[in-house]
Amino acid sequence: MRVLHVVRQFYPAVGGLEGVVHALSVQQRRSGLDADVLTLDREFRDPSDWLPERDLVDGVPVRRIGYLGSKRYPIAPAVLGHLKPYDLIHVHGVDFFCDYLALLAPVHRKPLVLSTHGGFFHTGFAQGAKRVYFRTVTRAALGRYKRVFACSAADAETFRPVAGDRLKQIDNGVDIAKFAGASSPVLKPSLACFGRIASHKGLERLLDTFEILKTRLPAVELQLIGNDSDGTLARLQTKYDRLLREGSVKIKTGLDDDAIARSLRDCSFFVSASEYEGFGLALVEALSAGLVPIVNRIPTFEKIVADAGVGHLADFGDPGQAADVIASAIADAAERYDALRAQAMASVTRYGWEETEQRFRGEYERILGLKRRTILGVAFEPMRRAEAVEKIDGELERGREIKVAFANAHTLTLAKQDNAFRRALSNFLVLNDGVGVDIASRLKFGRPFPENLNGTDFVPYYLSRTQHRLRIFLVGARPDVVSEAARRFAVTWPQHQIIGTCGGYFRDEKQVDELCRIIRSVKADLLLVGLGNPMQELWIANRGISTGARLQMGVGALFDFTAGRVPRAPPWVRRLRCEWVYRLTREPRRLFSRYILGGFVFMRHVLGDRHTGLAP
Repeated sequence: MRVLHVVRQFYPAVGGLEGVVHALSVQQRRSGLDADVLTLDREFRDPSDWLPERDLVDGVPVRRIGYLGSKRYPIAPAVLGHLKPYDLIHVHGVDFFCDYLALLAPVHRKPLVLSTHGGFFHTGFAQGAKRVYFRTVTRAALGRYKRVFACSAADAETFRPVAGDRLKQIDNGVDIAKFAGASSPVLKPSLACFGRIASHKGLERLLDTFEILKTRLPAVELQLIGNDSDGTLARLQTKYDRLLREGSVKIKTGLDDDAIARSLRDCSFFVSASEYEGFGLALVEALSAGLVPIVNRIPTFEKIVADAGVGHLADFGDPGQAADVIASAIADAAERYDALRAQAMASVTRYGWEETEQRFRGEYERILGLKRRTILGVAFEPMRRAEAVEKIDGELERGREIKVAFANAHTLTLAKQDNAFRRALSNFLVLNDGVGVDIASRLKFGRPFPENLNGTDFVPYYLSRTQHRLRIFLVGARPDVVSEAARRFAVTWPQHQIIGTCGGYFRDEKQVDELCRIIRSVKADLLLVGLGNPMQELWIANRGISTGARLQMGVGALFDFTAGRVPRAPPWVRRLRCEWVYRLTREPRRLFSRYILGGFVFMRHVLGDRHTGLAP
């Protein structure tokens, strides 16, 4: 599986969004997934410095493209030329990439997924216009996405009204080993705030709070660690020059992870006055370091602190009240710092990237239909013939009963209209039969099935390839037809034993009861039932267990073909996937309704089914 992560900023840019995409793509590569990154060719903080067009960052291939416009909505149409090699496109953030790729989805025809990362509500800038845009343009764009991944509970609440049942909450993973245990092993009245230096991080409120706190706890210190992203740093340096000169506040920029970890060694508390967080990455990293959090009362922080069972919430809009909370937290920690530190570190195991990557991979596989594809409510397992033989044999070796159905367009139409039939098929291994099902798969999952597994060809293939020596009973068709089919089976596959046959025209339920008793008494391993859809699958679902046969297959017209009663299309016609045309020319009156009228009904259902069965 090849996945392309599309994100406006990536390494060497540093921040929560960049860190998440980096960690996810690295973990995906380690897990065997072919993940690349496409990003812009300049950092917003220094747009005059062009970055290399191609790069390799911790084993992840990175491509960079040019853009026009501002950092608020950078326009980069060149993204369209980089999508072709990939199976799935994972867009990060609600921006130009989100809108543009959605608009051109009919052109590139790649499955799209989106991670929300807070949307575009991080600052108070143009909030009214943003809300209108979100409810109109963003709602329309997200309609093109197979899945919208909410990065937090707050994002889930924000995006659910516009994403509907395509929303799936997967909290961002965190590199919990990066700063693990980095906090001071002994209590120190020292605070750390790390992450992006930006206007929405509430740093002025934090420093106003610190000025008041300093009058109450003269020994307290604060470290602001991060890189400036929007000019906030210069404003802080000017406004809080006295604090910086006296040394109680230190601002550290340009640090790598090792240097940040060394700085945290002098700290016991994490503080943040951030006004909005899509996920709260820095808070989780702080907990992994063993820092006791004291953070602004916003929904994202409230949930993380509640789940961790350690930390304090404050209203940094009231610096005096926030200073009281910090002073109280420091005093409280004096008696139980070791326990608080240990609890903080233990609380973050749920955020590890390995588990998060597995959740994303599961969603990718579901969207692409790699392991399971649901079409018109019927679940298929996409596989090649040899894989299907291996699966069936494996179930037999484990002593399990297995029912096999071959579903074509007609079968799916019947299942769409018949709830009982559809429920019965949920207990079958359903294999794909015919070009119609392939078309449905292309429309819904962007790819056909690996191989056509119609029963007329697969059953003979299975009997030739299975490792088991089977006792076979045939039920269906006219008595003379099924008897002739059985005779030819015995000649073609002498390694198996044909132990009985029965025509498919039953007088009453007593005859069926007697038939099931006979099949059980002769100890059949494989029961082939050729009664046509949906009768044969319902017969297996209702009666199969009483036959004692561990393997049961609904085989349609197999006996008619095998006995020579109905001729097969020439091999070249079958290779063209046009056997249905051949059969229609042979039996136009009987098959016109199924193949022509039924085909239109099927396609109408398929077009309405393209986004169903993908919801969480």
